[in-house]
Amino acid sequence: ALYIGANFGAGPRDSLMLVGSRRTGLRIGAVRASIELAALALGFLLGGSAGLGTIAFALLVGPSVELSFGLLGRSPLMVQPRVEAVAPRPVH
Repeated sequence: ALYIGANFGAGPRDSLMLVGSRRTGLRIGAVRASIELAALALGFLLGGSAGLGTIAFALLVGPSVELSFGLLGRSPLMVQPRVEAVAPRPVH
């Protein structure tokens, strides 16, 4: 929440959370929890293990992120996406 609110950019799951919330109108916490629970389920289906801490993280990270934005007085949906031009790499 700190780096998104400061407009430093978002990681892959953070970006998915922001886009998911903007497009569906769902709260940030619900979208983030859904992403983490989907990742947990996929990992379990692929043969991974899920302990109590992993399950607690998946359930609590969404509400925690949403609470953090509230405490900081920022709305992640008001942060404008930052688009930067990237020079093409030379082909050898």
